[in-house]
Amino acid sequence: MTRILIGGLTLILATSSWLVGESVARRGPALPPKESQPLSLEEAKILVYLVPEAEQVRKAGCDVTAALQTNPKLDQTNFFTFWLIRSGTNKECNTWPVDISYFSVNKWTGDIWDDIPKPHRISSPTLDGVLEIIRREKGISETTIRKYGSLKPPI
Repeated sequence: MTRILIGGLTLILATSSWLVGESVARRGPALPPKESQPLSLEEAKILVYLVPEAEQVRKAGCDVTAALQTNPKLDQTNFFTFWLIRSGTNKECNTWPVDISYFSVNKWTGDIWDDIPKPHRISSPTLDGVLEIIRREKGISETTIRKYGSLKPPI
């Protein structure tokens, strides 16, 4: 009886090992981690559109426009820099001053900086949530964040 039980158990273990091996073989080798990609201009614009200052403008019935800045003195290799201005069809939306601030987005980490008066990082629950999605889709790892996260926009 013991021999039959041990023999049956051996057969079950052998079968399950074979099935697990087949399952792994069908899936193929594990995929390497996704290589980190820089943010696109559109992704950076979305992040700037979501800054808390823009949210305040929208609550007041206006909208915002992010104008890309291309001054050669800016670090365009590592940052997108935008002039965020108030816009909309209401007269109040286009009354001077229309500028909100200048914002820079790190192309490698997605960190958002308010450049005026001195560059400082900004965040909000909405920004953090969207940034998490973008980082995941772009394969931006903690290693990449450590490597490029100390960069500051040279304003």
